[in-house]
Amino acid sequence: MALWLNEAEVAACLSVPDAIAALREAFADPEAQVLPRWRGRGYSVMAAALPALGVCGLKQYIRARFLVLVNDLASGETLGLIEANQLGRIRTGAASGLATDLLARPDAEVFACIGSGGQAATQVAAVLAVRSGIREIRIYSRTAERAEAFASRLGPRARAVASAEEAVRGADIVTTITNAQKAVVEGAWLAPGCHVNAAGSNVDRNAEIDAEAVRRATVIFADNVPGAKHEAGDLIQAGIDWAGVHELADLVRGQAQGRRGPADITLFESQGIALEAVAAGAAALKVARARGLGREVPLP
Repeated sequence: MALWLNEAEVAACLSVPDAIAALREAFADPEAQVLPRWRGRGYSVMAAALPALGVCGLKQYIRARFLVLVNDLASGETLGLIEANQLGRIRTGAASGLATDLLARPDAEVFACIGSGGQAATQVAAVLAVRSGIREIRIYSRTAERAEAFASRLGPRARAVASAEEAVRGADIVTTITNAQKAVVEGAWLAPGCHVNAAGSNVDRNAEIDAEAVRRATVIFADNVPGAKHEAGDLIQAGIDWAGVHELADLVRGQAQGRRGPADITLFESQGIALEAVAAGAAALKVARARGLGREVPLP
């Protein structure tokens, strides 16, 4: 029977560090297959197969309701049905965490997070999971009160700042996690050696970073290049040469070079792909079964 997990059970079963580990394993699978997002009116779906984990599945979105389906790749048996709002937050943060681990300078100390909405907490948690030397977290949001509240929840290392420029200048790692339609980060603000996670936009009309930020990047990685060609507004609007955009999977497998030196600016374009959702879902199901959480659902 399939195991049904609700949002609270997902949060109890899947930590950000565990999700980073699950994504690292999934991206390392040389036989992994990804079907980019298909969008309808109020509906979208994407799918992936992960032979190394023995699973396949899909994520669907219907009018603000998210569901991940995980199947056994060999038998076709449905292993789990997962409410996926919280799962999406965790795996989106985990993708940035994995990219940060592979691309950011090991000695990074200052982290800027642009955005303080529902996705921001897992973005911060992911960076802190892979860079223990972070001593300062700068938070900027268009709503000052939300930035202050978020910084307060993060503890003494965090502080709200008055502008995106104040957050970004001198930062070693910058994450954008907004719904901005126009760039909120300018390339002129980026310090040499900075790593950028552009994680908020997955539609071509929206851009969180400007064309100069893209041009200054020595290396650019996307979680899926074919999908990015349709969805990564940051890159599309910058008019880049797509030959210079590489798969995160190739970096994980050691088939692409990341940071070449301490002054390089590196960029990760996160669109959110089914490989991440299925891998994170499978990890949550494994923990849930071990702990006796979730509800068994008989399926034909």
